[in-house]
Amino acid sequence: MAIEIIRELADRGIMIKSLTDPFLDVNSSTPMDEAIIGIMAELAQLRVSTIRKNTSRN
Repeated sequence: MAIEIIRELADRGIMIKSLTDPFLDVNSSTPMDEAIIGIMAELAQLRVSTIRKNTSRN
């Protein structure tokens, strides 16, 4: 899902830039960039899920 959004933005001339990790300035123009975007999106989702689990009431 993240890669599709980034592709749509790139088609409109909008590029994604990381403010905290400059080495993550990638686009969807190469398979390696797509892989990095996918991995980072999954890690972000893992972080969100972990935070929700740790802060939820059982």
